[in-house]
Amino acid sequence: MACDLKKNKDAMMEAFDDVRGDSDNDWVAFGYEKDNRTLKVNETGEDGYDEMVDELGETKAIYAIIKMKDPNSGLSKLVQINWLPDGLPASIKAVVSRHVTDVERFFPGVHVRLNARYEDDVAEKVLLAKVAKSSGANYGIHKEKKKDYGPIEKTGTNYVKTDAGKEVDVTQRNAYMNKQHAEDAQRIKDEQKRKAADRAQDDQERRAREEREAHARNTAVESKAKIIQAQKEREAEKRRQEEEKAKEAWRDEQNREAERMTEAEREAEEEKMRLWEEERERISGAKGATMSEEDRQEAWLQEKERRWEEERENIRSHRNTAKAEDDDAIAEGRKAAKAAAWEEERAKISAHVRTGHCAQAEEEEQYPEEQQQPEEQQPEEQSYQPEEPQCQPEEQQHQEETTDSGTGISCRVLYDYQADDDTEVSLETDEIVGDVEQSDENWWVGTTPSGARGMFPANYVEVC
Repeated sequence: MACDLKKNKDAMMEAFDDVRGDSDNDWVAFGYEKDNRTLKVNETGEDGYDEMVDELGETKAIYAIIKMKDPNSGLSKLVQINWLPDGLPASIKAVVSRHVTDVERFFPGVHVRLNARYEDDVAEKVLLAKVAKSSGANYGIHKEKKKDYGPIEKTGTNYVKTDAGKEVDVTQRNAYMNKQHAEDAQRIKDEQKRKAADRAQDDQERRAREEREAHARNTAVESKAKIIQAQKEREAEKRRQEEEKAKEAWRDEQNREAERMTEAEREAEEEKMRLWEEERERISGAKGATMSEEDRQEAWLQEKERRWEEERENIRSHRNTAKAEDDDAIAEGRKAAKAAAWEEERAKISAHVRTGHCAQAEEEEQYPEEQQQPEEQQPEEQSYQPEEPQCQPEEQQHQEETTDSGTGISCRVLYDYQADDDTEVSLETDEIVGDVEQSDENWWVGTTPSGARGMFPANYVEVC
């Protein structure tokens, strides 16, 4: 497996240039990432050899480059240490040992390179000795002496090919793989638990949000229902009061009529009694000579009974006439009550008319002759029929509503609101709502600039 020198190339070259250049850093150490093939910068320093040695461990491969002074010339030289410690696992050692050539080729301009496995291999005096030997100032023609190398032997090699399969510790490899598998399984379990906890938290938040929204909707519906119920109760109470007033007026009129009738009957009775007495005396005088007292008394009683029968018939006829008049008065009272109730309903319907003309206005335009009949062609007797509400233009209707039921309170809209039904009005931001009735804490009634009147949420507006 080849060494990956491209991933962290910029960072490694920058650290190497700092050591090679004039910066304070005089050493740098390169190591592997977890995949044991990608090289990275482990550490840099400026305290020289002692600090660099501490970076070398017993179980990891390190490529260290340090700047040291040549004892012969006093010049700075770069020393690359390929640290492959003896404690490094055989499987890793087999992999990284193939990277040494690639790493040496990657860092140009290094004067001394050495492979090290033990701490004695990187002793400071050993490094200085290798630097001194690599220096050209160490060579002198006058210092050289003839050396006896003995007989020249045949050149050969003792290289033995490495068998990675034999050098790998199977027990250690299996233990390592089992450990990795266990860590992977634990990581999967932890991930599943975390996802389950996240899902549970999301479900809980969703349920809480839905409960809040449902509560808000129920509160709004209840508030609106209370407003509508209150309006209905006020309308019913108003109609009841008007009916009571009509009944009371009818009772007063009946009492006054009864008093007038009682006095008239009393005067008529006295007059009739006087006439009866005169008639009795006349009959008694005319027949006194020929009729006995009993016959005269009997004739007077018959005449009186006849007169009483005529009087009863007259009273019965008069009472029938009075009853008919009373029925007409009751009908008139009921008609007035119905007219008042219809006028109130008409005002309510007109308040919810948006714009334009209603269907009846269109029919009146299409059939004007049927709508404009002369009064004398109407039948004399007909039941009371309240007028149907006539739609008016938007501006005139808004003006009448403002004149009749204006409260003088205006509000400015803070947020847009879309009406849910015909009892509500839609709002737009920054428009002014007039004639506001604060009949409820949460829902108010007002008129928009378009002339529409209805309910809207109180927390969407502010009083001007």
